[in-house]
Amino acid sequence: MTLFALILSLLALASAAAAILADHKENRSLVYMLRPLTMVLIIFIALRAAMPALSLYQILIAAGLCASLAGDVFMMLRDKKVIAGMACFIVALLFYIGAFSRGLRFSLALWPFIILLVYAVIITTKLLPYLGQKKIPVILYVVAMTIMAWLSAERYLQMREIHALSAYTGAVLFLISDSAWALNQFVRKHKFGQVLILTTYFAAQWLIAISVY
Repeated sequence: MTLFALILSLLALASAAAAILADHKENRSLVYMLRPLTMVLIIFIALRAAMPALSLYQILIAAGLCASLAGDVFMMLRDKKVIAGMACFIVALLFYIGAFSRGLRFSLALWPFIILLVYAVIITTKLLPYLGQKKIPVILYVVAMTIMAWLSAERYLQMREIHALSAYTGAVLFLISDSAWALNQFVRKHKFGQVLILTTYFAAQWLIAISVY
């Protein structure tokens, strides 16, 4: 990581911490400013690594981060646009799937997929009674998230490199964040649920962004 990327990372950390605190205190004005700002800084981290030439992996990661930023805008509004936000995040996951599948051999290990599949079935079963008309988009989201996390695990198992580990760790935190969000959104709200969601979410996006280095 370059010095400039390190400075951007520290700024993103400060912005994320302030956004989480503002969200917890229900200061919507600060949330509207700081949550997108944090993602913009993370996007710059990924793009900075791509200078002067962009690799396809970097383009896909940056595109996924931008789609996530769009999803953030919908999700952070007082009148949440849940379906629109989920659609943006599904697009982000598709970009990440494209990135993580780059360079993978066909000899894929099944055990990470089996573990993630079991987890996906458990979380979906827990959510289904509460979803109403949102069953299909949530199931599609769970499928996309499971595939993304699986491919990130496969990428690390095959490459055993620090950037692949960063992407894998980010994908796992993304999975945790989205699971917490779904339970908090559809099943039961917890006092510090949003703190967990945003902490794991920002950490996940940052780790995925720095995987381009």
